[in-house]
Amino acid sequence: MKVIKGQRSLVVGGEALEEVYAVYEDGVLRPVRRLNLPEGVLVEVRVRLVRASRLYEVVKRYSSMFEDVEEDPLEVLLGMRER
Repeated sequence: MKVIKGQRSLVVGGEALEEVYAVYEDGVLRPVRRLNLPEGVLVEVRVRLVRASRLYEVVKRYSSMFEDVEEDPLEVLLGMRER
């Protein structure tokens, strides 16, 4: 399995597979990062709940993506919530 900047990708039989975390809100499953997929492509999704014991691993994996962010993430999230 090839690890690329906090994400895991794997090629099996010529097909690229990616593991990505997502948040389920208002009936929509939203990935926590942008996916490198063309618009309208059909994908297979398997849902597995993240247990609290794995929460640290998830936070550690994705926190590196925000090291260079100059904005306060909490303020951004609160601003998005007010819309």
